[in-house]
Amino acid sequence: MEKKGLPTSKTPKVILEIDGDLTLKGSDEPEVIAKCPSPEDLTLERREEEIFIRCQSDCAVRVPSAAAVQIKRVSGHATLKSLEGETTIDQVSGHLTLRSVG
Repeated sequence: MEKKGLPTSKTPKVILEIDGDLTLKGSDEPEVIAKCPSPEDLTLERREEEIFIRCQSDCAVRVPSAAAVQIKRVSGHATLKSLEGETTIDQVSGHLTLRSVG
């Protein structure tokens, strides 16, 4: 699995567009880490304090627990765990599972 990461503050804004399944977990670490099966499928960019993640396949992402998360699109299923910051979900085409999301 391809892994990419960026150091961040404890409260970054993370914007996601995923063309597969998404597993998103909060972490105590001040970094964003994204994993997917193929390196050419994953784009991870920083624009000031915003982190943009685009993936053309299934993706596993870790963000700081207090991050503000905006999910623009998930084409498959989405599972979100241990998130304390503001979470906005525009579209999930499959099942949505939320655990310990504040």
